[in-house]
Amino acid sequence: MLKVAEVLNVEIGESFVIPELKKTVKIVNSGLVESDTLKEVNGILIKLLTDDYSVKKLPWKPKNGQDYFYIDSYANDSNTFSYVEEQATWEDSLDDFMRFRVGNVFKTQELAKEGKNEVIHSLKHFYDTGFVI
Repeated sequence: MLKVAEVLNVEIGESFVIPELKKTVKIVNSGLVESDTLKEVNGILIKLLTDDYSVKKLPWKPKNGQDYFYIDSYANDSNTFSYVEEQATWEDSLDDFMRFRVGNVFKTQELAKEGKNEVIHSLKHFYDTGFVI
C-alpha cells in the first residue's frame, strides 16, 4: 500500500477527501478505509488510480505539543511590514486555531516560506471582509 499512497501523493494513515463521493478516507496497510469508521471501502482505489476520482488533501494540523511554523508580520520604521517565518508549539490556543483557520500553519519552515504570499493574501482578504470565522 506504500506504493499506492506514493502514487496518490498521500501518506499511510493520512486522511483525504474524494470530492466526487464527498467521502473522507485514508490508506492503511490493509487498504482504503473510511477515516471515521475504519470500514474498508471497496472499488474506490481503482478509480483513484485511474483518475476517475480525485484526491483532495486536508490541511495539516499539528497535534497538541507539536511544533509548527507560521507567517508573522512586523512593522518597520517606514510604516511598511516585513513578513517572517516563526516557529510555535501547538497548544489548542486561540492563536493556534486562528492561524489554522486562515491557512497559516505549516509543517516545516520551507513550506511556510513557500506559502507566505498565499497567507498574506488570505489575511488581507479576512481583514477586508470583516474577519468572519
